[in-house]
Amino acid sequence: MINALIFVVFYFAIISSVLGYGIYFRELLIKNFPEENYGFIGFLGIFALIIYSYISNLIISHGLIHNTVILIIGIALFFLSIYQKLLVPKKTLTTYCFFLLIFIGIIIFKTHDDFPYYHFPYINLLTSSDIIIGIGNLNHGFRTPSSIFYLNSLFYLPYASYYLFSVGAALIMGFALEYLFRDIFFSIKKKNLGDIFYLRLLSIVFILIFFYRLSEHGTDRSAQIIIFLLVIETLIFFRNKNYYNTFFPKLVILGSLIISLKNFYFVYLIILIPVFYHLYQNKRLVEIKKLFLNKIFLLASILVVSVLLINFFNTGCLVYPVSITCFENLIWSISLEEVKLMNDHYENWSKAGAGPNFRVENSENYIAGFNWVNNWLEMYFFNKMSDFLLGIIFLITVIFIFFKSNKTINVKKNNHYFFYSTLLLLLFEWFYNHPALRYGGYSLIALIIFIPFCNYMSKFKNDLKKIKKNVFTFILLASVIFLTRNLTRISDEIEKYQFNPLSNIFYKVDSHHLRIDEQILDLKKEYYQCKNLKRCEEKIVKIFKKNGKFVIYKKND
Repeated sequence: MINALIFVVFYFAIISSVLGYGIYFRELLIKNFPEENYGFIGFLGIFALIIYSYISNLIISHGLIHNTVILIIGIALFFLSIYQKLLVPKKTLTTYCFFLLIFIGIIIFKTHDDFPYYHFPYINLLTSSDIIIGIGNLNHGFRTPSSIFYLNSLFYLPYASYYLFSVGAALIMGFALEYLFRDIFFSIKKKNLGDIFYLRLLSIVFILIFFYRLSEHGTDRSAQIIIFLLVIETLIFFRNKNYYNTFFPKLVILGSLIISLKNFYFVYLIILIPVFYHLYQNKRLVEIKKLFLNKIFLLASILVVSVLLINFFNTGCLVYPVSITCFENLIWSISLEEVKLMNDHYENWSKAGAGPNFRVENSENYIAGFNWVNNWLEMYFFNKMSDFLLGIIFLITVIFIFFKSNKTINVKKNNHYFFYSTLLLLLFEWFYNHPALRYGGYSLIALIIFIPFCNYMSKFKNDLKKIKKNVFTFILLASVIFLTRNLTRISDEIEKYQFNPLSNIFYKVDSHHLRIDEQILDLKKEYYQCKNLKRCEEKIVKIFKKNGKFVIYKKND
């Protein structure tokens, strides 16, 4: 019971701390920013902490004392913001209500398969050591780190230890729900019930129902949650010329967070093309200059460069496993042959050519062109993709039934075909290269269906009381579904694993989670033994120290 209390206290302390950093950096960087949405403030706090985490780990480990100081500073900023009336406690109630709901989702015993494989080991390494160059030679997963690992490394705290490493996903989900919720009711207040209103409502319901299992979020679903927000903000930008000053900080913060969470989301930079084209059409190209000179843009650039730099230090590649970005001549570099092999493996896996217990013959031929489509349809589309599509169709059908009205209004036609075409191009890229829902498919498919549907729904005229009632009903129903599915999951874990969250709320950690730390300790021991005692063992993976940093490399045959 005591560790459950510790977990709850630290959970809400972290949320408050992130809000504190968000408010502080809003005042520091965009003081005149008219944003009072605490969901966005939360993302600004996450943005600042991730940048700090990347930079600080080049020098120091994120140990208990370090992280405690970071947490306390954030909490102090939170209460200072309340004292200075920069943050209104009453307005944070919905934020904490969403996080209270999500709390049930992070009560986990059985984590995702990737968690013990490389998520936990990577985060734990950040808490025990500053940067180690070449760690991609120890674990395939270490070659594709995510900014959420660096965020979670700041939550290694006294008493809770490493059991808060799943809080990062909860922060992103919770602040996204608050972000959407606040804007939905602002739209109702302003009687602005167009397609964006429906898109926000569908997004919040979608996130609660389809992304209910936080242990499955990994590094993928968190990015896809933010993609919903970015697309909504971009659509608003196309409609409102007075929205430029508000949009650009959001574009930069949300966009850089998406890229930092998963390397292949660099492809989403093509969203800038319709944005810049819109500015060109409206003779506002000067806004681009303002964007590039903005302090937020500078910080986002630091974040993106940090991501590339860590990839480089881990693997010798700026974007692993894209071989054209790799430098093979460095001692710690992954060989180009292995980079290409792993690129094919990831593609083969996403195209249903491999699984835990099977692998197609001649995978190189299988992934070429569209040779894989028939097998993908059989192995993946039925039933995973088809179930997802049926869920989407059911969701929009229910929305249609509840919000359809006999009264219609003339709606201004939104000519955003260029932007929508960009989403379709991203969908094609997804389908051709990595057609698994976890690799961006959830958000892309949902948005491509939602956007035209919401345009159609905007023509119906409804009474405001009915709208408000239906919105509350849908969000409440989605919350109940989220709660019920997680309670069912916990019940199953209690029965299957004898998990008792009342006595021990923490997820399972065993020697497998800690194996990388042990391997690094052994490598360091061998290094000092070889250096001091001249007793050197012949091993494939070796380590040495240069300029105060350890470098791991594979010995050539």
